[in-house]
Amino acid sequence: MYLWLVYVHAISVILFVLMHGASHSVLLRIRHERTPDRLRALFDLSSSTYNLMFLGLALVVVFGVAAGVAGSWWGTGWIWAALVLGVVVSATMFFLAQRSFGPLRRALGMPLFSGDKAQPPAPAASDDEIAALAAAVQPLPMTIAGIGGLAIFMWLMLFKPF
Repeated sequence: MYLWLVYVHAISVILFVLMHGASHSVLLRIRHERTPDRLRALFDLSSSTYNLMFLGLALVVVFGVAAGVAGSWWGTGWIWAALVLGVVVSATMFFLAQRSFGPLRRALGMPLFSGDKAQPPAPAASDDEIAALAAAVQPLPMTIAGIGGLAIFMWLMLFKPF
């Protein structure tokens, strides 16, 4: 049973990474776009994968916890480190995304979310302001946080160092 739980956990990670990949592709492209309609389309593409991305993330947690129980890993440090890492990476990514994308979404006149409620969209900014905000997006910090987090997760899961 343990191996099946680990297998489904790994498949869930693949689902999460594939769906989250759309958002990362958008992140990499935004700096090069200047047309408000194209930027809105990129944000719509990113948003279109959120449901499956969060489903994948939920399955990662559920099957990871189940595999931890089945494998009797809760007395080891690596599984707790993985849980803490998950919270830290998620919070970091959320903060960086809000800082990068929030002002641009607002300038595009797109709705923003606060908690579980959509905030009313602001009037769209000028094309020059939108272009400046798009050019200011920095993909490197989010890329490092995402890839670095996954690399540490893999190290913890494969090597179980403590």
